[in-house]
Amino acid sequence: MIVGIGTDIVSLSRIQALLMRTAPGRFAARILSPRELADFRGRFSGPVGARRVVQFLGGRFAAKEAAFKAMQPHFHLGWSQVSVLSSASGKPTLVLEREVLASQRIGAAHVSISHDGDYAIAHVVLEGEAASREAMGVPAGNGDTGSYKLS
Repeated sequence: MIVGIGTDIVSLSRIQALLMRTAPGRFAARILSPRELADFRGRFSGPVGARRVVQFLGGRFAAKEAAFKAMQPHFHLGWSQVSVLSSASGKPTLVLEREVLASQRIGAAHVSISHDGDYAIAHVVLEGEAASREAMGVPAGNGDTGSYKLS
């Protein structure tokens, strides 16, 4: 059962302007979790085009904002409580801290990130465990009998 949906779009020129005012590493350290920051530093340790750095940070920013919106009004996430990591194929994966999963009874989290021109957009869908219906104020009997686990 879906317990939250969030979407965010960000102007990459806005992210670029932020990066020009502050060091990219400083902005990254503010919005990325420790795991994401390690990934960021690994990806961009050598010579890389500035556009790719802006797209990466803009996509992560949009994904986290979308996750924040999906959790509202039940829980207020901090920047480091949600991570967007990449699978071996490059597909983004949304990872929520254990205490968030447990307290909100989130069974699965899905994220999609896209870039086009000057924009990055992200969409997040959160699925709850079957037992979380009452906690989220959703009436029983909607036909959802399964439970969901993070893969």
